[in-house]
Amino acid sequence: MEISALVDSISSFLNLSSSRHIYLDPFDKYYKRVEELLRVLKPIADAAVLNSDLALEEKLCKSFQELNQDVDHSRDLFTSWHPFSSKVYFVLQIESLIPKMRDTIVDTFQFLKSSKHDLPDERSPASLEKCLEKIKHLSYEEISSVIDSALSDQRDGVGPTLEILVKIGENVITSILPLFHKNVILTFLHKLKN
Repeated sequence: MEISALVDSISSFLNLSSSRHIYLDPFDKYYKRVEELLRVLKPIADAAVLNSDLALEEKLCKSFQELNQDVDHSRDLFTSWHPFSSKVYFVLQIESLIPKMRDTIVDTFQFLKSSKHDLPDERSPASLEKCLEKIKHLSYEEISSVIDSALSDQRDGVGPTLEILVKIGENVITSILPLFHKNVILTFLHKLKN
């Protein structure tokens, strides 16, 4: 049951590509990150749906259930955002989900690779190893650690450094401004930094 629910959740998430605000920055960047993970996972989940022995594996069902919740949560983050929502909040939320999903996918693939169950040829241990390598090489710079650092500096009464403000500005805050205003602000911040 969890496996087919995961396949449905993945399909539902991938259908978000037709949403008009998905192509706004920073949503586009984070959508693509989640999409990359799910495009590797989906064929494996599809194969697992067809294999009744795998559907009975408790560890696999638990992993798929966890992934289903994470995919649903990420979809909810994308669909509930509106122009007056905080992009910083969105970034902090989605950046906490992506590594969690990635780690669960890696664990799931490793379990399947060592499993005694028959998988289709395209999901052989060698094929799963390629998928694992692909997932492991999907690494991203996380702006959430920079935001956390700025918040910590602010609480300490020091205030964030100019480098931190520029980095946050480049990745989150200025994405709500028209391109002209974004370039003016970034130019100003870079001049202050130098």
